[in-house]
Amino acid sequence: CASFNYNVPAVFVYIAEIHLKNNDKESASKVLAEARSKYPKDADLLRTEVGIYLNDGNYEKAEQILTALTETDAKNETVWFVLGVPYGKLDKKTEEENAYKKSIELKPDYYAALFNMGAMYFNEGLETEKTCVEIPPREKDKDNDFIARVITQFTKSV
Repeated sequence: CASFNYNVPAVFVYIAEIHLKNNDKESASKVLAEARSKYPKDADLLRTEVGIYLNDGNYEKAEQILTALTETDAKNETVWFVLGVPYGKLDKKTEEENAYKKSIELKPDYYAALFNMGAMYFNEGLETEKTCVEIPPREKDKDNDFIARVITQFTKSV
């Protein structure tokens, strides 16, 4: 299908998946990079390529590819959205939030970016809530501050 220029980006994802099943990550990455040059806004292509690095735990490489893409295609909401994932894995919370915000700024109804940003805030709320449990009862003011932060984070998630 790809050699006949059958213009469906999913074909390239399928080819890459065949390479991946044969443990040939290099060929899979090559196919996906070629396909992305033809279909730069296709989220599945981008996710599949970056997924190779994410699955290997190579978040730095995923971040590197995506950051380079933001420089060449700054108005591609998909790139910004996917960039939020390695930022989250690398515990770069500010960058993660900014990537999702940029994606939503470019496409306000981008469901996946809205969902991930909401999940990010919700998870932050859960982490803050865990801290509340560790605060001794005699430090009620500190507890109240953390509870206020949890409420803010959960509200942002909605």
